[in-house]
Formats: sequence, structure tokens, C-alpha cells
Amino acid sequence: MDTMANERFRDLVEDALRNLPSYPYLGEHPLAGLGIVDSYMVHNGSPVTYLDKGRALREAILTALNELKPAGERSVVKEWHPYIILYDEYVEGKKTAEIMSELFMSEGTVYRARRESIEAVARVLMEMEVEAREGNSSE
Repeated sequence: MDTMANERFRDLVEDALRNLPSYPYLGEHPLAGLGIVDSYMVHNGSPVTYLDKGRALREAILTALNELKPAGERSVVKEWHPYIILYDEYVEGKKTAEIMSELFMSEGTVYRARRESIEAVARVLMEMEVEAREGNSSE
């Protein structure tokens, strides 16, 4: 993918992260059209709604986010920073100031780490999408 497409995809991932609690929003999000979203859908015989797509997109994003999570107990050491910054802000709803305080980081450092972490989540989602497409084409 070219740089502009990568930036667009990263922006979509960031938007989805910001709206993670809203199944209605996520269900209509451009990322809801990804093939990996279908693999997270629960088909129990009932019709699939946009809310189901929203739940599935949320699960896919959380799976990608968890790829940033190091092994072991949560800690403020640097290897945990990417996960903590995104998880605390987008899942727990913490403010940047709280995260800065917990991690002993400046605001600029938190923003830079957040941007890099979002890029990492976007890349993981894209890799998951490629794998899902390759898996579907071999069936």
C-alpha cells in the first residue's frame, strides 16, 4: 500500500478507536467493510445488523490492540507504553493527563507514542485483513 493509503487507513483506525464504545458508529464505519470483521461476526441464525458489524469491528480492533501488550504483569516500563497509552485512553476513557502521570511522560512524548501505537495497530489490522483474504481465497 502506498504512503497516502497507509495514512488514510491509520486515520480510519484512529477514528474507530475514538469511537470504540459506539456500536452504531462502528457499524457504519468504513472499516466495518473489512473482511476480518466478518470473521468476528457471530452468526446465530438471526439477521446480521449494522450493530453486529460494529461489535465485530470493535473485537477486531481490540485483538489488534492486544498485539501491543507485552507478556507479564502490567508495568510502567517502556515496552508497555504503546499498549497502556491506547488501552487507557480508548478503552478505559482516561485523559491524557492521567496517562502522562502514570507513565511519567511529557505531553509531547505521549502524543508521539500514541501516533506510533496507532500506526502499529493499523499495521496489525492490515496484516489480519491480508491473512483473512488469503484464507478465504484458498477455500
